[in-house]
Amino acid sequence: MHKPSRRTHSPTMVDWKLGMRVACYVAGTKHLRLKM
Repeated sequence: MHKPSRRTHSPTMVDWKLGMRVACYVAGTKHLRLKM
């Protein structure tokens, strides 16, 4: 999570699209209940 969080100060459109892609992935994999 370090790389995505570095760009939060001044995100570009590419950063926003990547963030939305990650959010959609996480939302779609809730049922997997990933364990750390």
